[in-house]
Amino acid sequence: MFALLVICNVCILLCLLWLANSSKLSFLRGSALNPITFVAILNLFFMLDFIGLYFDPVVDIYEEPFPVYEIDIIYGYAFYLCSLMFITIGIGLGLQNDNSNSNKFITYLSSISKSYTNIAYLLILAACIFAASILLLSLSDLVSGNLTRQTYFSDNKLLNIAFSTLPIAFGFYLMGKSPLSVYAILSLLICSLVIFATGSRGAVILILIVFAYSVNSNIKKIPTVSYLVAIPFIAGLLLSIRYFFRTSMQYDSIFSFVQDNGGLFSIFFNTAEISMAEVIVTIVKWGDQVSRYPFESFVSGLMYPLPRSIFTFKPLGAGGAFTEEFSPVRWDLTRSEIVTTGFGDLYLQFGFIGSLICVFILAYLWTRLLQSSLSILGISSIVIVPFLMWWAYIFLRSGIFNMAGDIWSFMLVVVIIRLISVFELNRNERKR
Repeated sequence: MFALLVICNVCILLCLLWLANSSKLSFLRGSALNPITFVAILNLFFMLDFIGLYFDPVVDIYEEPFPVYEIDIIYGYAFYLCSLMFITIGIGLGLQNDNSNSNKFITYLSSISKSYTNIAYLLILAACIFAASILLLSLSDLVSGNLTRQTYFSDNKLLNIAFSTLPIAFGFYLMGKSPLSVYAILSLLICSLVIFATGSRGAVILILIVFAYSVNSNIKKIPTVSYLVAIPFIAGLLLSIRYFFRTSMQYDSIFSFVQDNGGLFSIFFNTAEISMAEVIVTIVKWGDQVSRYPFESFVSGLMYPLPRSIFTFKPLGAGGAFTEEFSPVRWDLTRSEIVTTGFGDLYLQFGFIGSLICVFILAYLWTRLLQSSLSILGISSIVIVPFLMWWAYIFLRSGIFNMAGDIWSFMLVVVIIRLISVFELNRNERKR
């Protein structure tokens, strides 16, 4: 039975790759920066995670690891495959529609003056460098484990927002520029150093995606086969950051850290660090223990910028509610979430059938936005397409609440650019 599910999984992934090379996406056909190809690659890791759980059926998301039955893994895998199939259908139907009705938001992005984006980028970069300098004052506590990045940013919301906007501002800055120019390379290095100082592994990946998409659009198409190089590189980067910022005080070297955790495969697929298959299986079997109302994650996403200390009725994201229920000690000490994945998030809110309907709608709307971006923005699609890729990753990996946080950061950058443009126009009118 499990082998049959794996075969179905492979077939769905092949369908996604076929859709990625649709004539509707001619600009990105055969490119590693094609968002649909990116979604297929991400779901390949879900498949590997389920295979790893099947051969080592131990769930490590509780305070203590415990074994799970084969039938529970099969049920969880079947739910995931149904969700992936509805994503594929949503993408397929989204690609069938034409772009006769232009997206107003995308049209507005295409009209943004590059001079305004440059000013906004410099302001945001300066704010992030200042915020990173403050964070580095707590470096000893971060390295020793007395302070975690999650607890630090939960107490410093403005710093969290600042760091989240930096990769987005970098994307706007690159709009219309050669990514291999001296200024672009220097900006990439500065941004990477600032982000590395915060220990944010996700933001490092995002800024590399933004830069790679700019290269893909302005210089040379990056072929899909490049994933064979990019995946080991990113895995090594994530492993290094995890070791140096979280566990370097516990081990003599990174090699002893890897060996003590059962090797590379175990680190990436058999720990709570990834736990995509584990949380899906847990949610399908015991999800009723987590009390979630329909659209609760969407409401919490809309309220994301509001401080919980003032708005005490603000609901937790699915990851927070899940961790609070199944790993309360971890939640109390670190505020570090066990991510539910978007599939688990929707399942907790809407059940089996409702989550399939929701994931179909989200996939359809995401595809329509992708098509509008490519047709209206053209080569300047760097201001949206890399972030569509990233939002897909956040949804698949984490859930609605964290995806909403990144969308809020994107909108904040757009608002800053808009305010700067209004200020400049008013100043020019006064000079006349």
